[in-house]
Amino acid sequence: MRGLPPLAAIAVALQLACNQRQSEPVGSAPPAATTATTKPSASQAPSAIAHVAPIAPPLLQGETPPTKGPNYFEPREMSSTGIGTAFDSCLKSAQGTDRDLPTEKVVTYCACLVDAWRVNTHAAGDPDRADPPTKEQMKRCGAQDGGSPFAFPFPKGTPDLYRAWQGCLEKSPSRDHGVYCGCYVDGVFKNPTSLIISLGDTSRCDLADQYWSATQKHLTVRQFQLLLGGKAVASDDAGAARDR
Repeated sequence: MRGLPPLAAIAVALQLACNQRQSEPVGSAPPAATTATTKPSASQAPSAIAHVAPIAPPLLQGETPPTKGPNYFEPREMSSTGIGTAFDSCLKSAQGTDRDLPTEKVVTYCACLVDAWRVNTHAAGDPDRADPPTKEQMKRCGAQDGGSPFAFPFPKGTPDLYRAWQGCLEKSPSRDHGVYCGCYVDGVFKNPTSLIISLGDTSRCDLADQYWSATQKHLTVRQFQLLLGGKAVASDDAGAARDR
């Protein structure tokens, strides 16, 4: 793809996005990718209740909290917050390096790079162990002019997830660390045929958000799945409730 900035610049931006706490939004997106959003002011800070850690199932022996915000509904997939953070960082890096670069090329290129990262996450089976796009993958993205060679089927494409994530952040400005929105969008897209989220999943996302706000730690997928009705329940009870 002609006119793209050096691969090294994009690699640095993606690596920085990877090293950020992937529960935090990274600001507004270029107009062509989505509508702009404004970073919440101090007066829009989360309420005090958000800083009280909800009761969560204890960690098992040898179980450690994930360092990146997980996708609680598809653990082998990157979370929407991670996708949004990486995509936004790539957009800003590319346009910052070459302001004359056509926006449509930037969006296509960055979507391809994040798709490659998503493929790596699937292969690793764990977002914490997944590598960012390799040099070879970046070259493939730079050489393509149409659809991404790593693309995921609609409606789970990277730009769609990014727009949905940013839209949630705009509607919920008090949740400035973004755990809730990443979880909510993941929940919506877990079933592409309906694109809705259950009240139970919404409640769990809210608790995961409160837990991060209070502890600066993420729940494991197992802990998240055991949260029902606004409280932690035993594993057997959770399984029975999900089967009802």
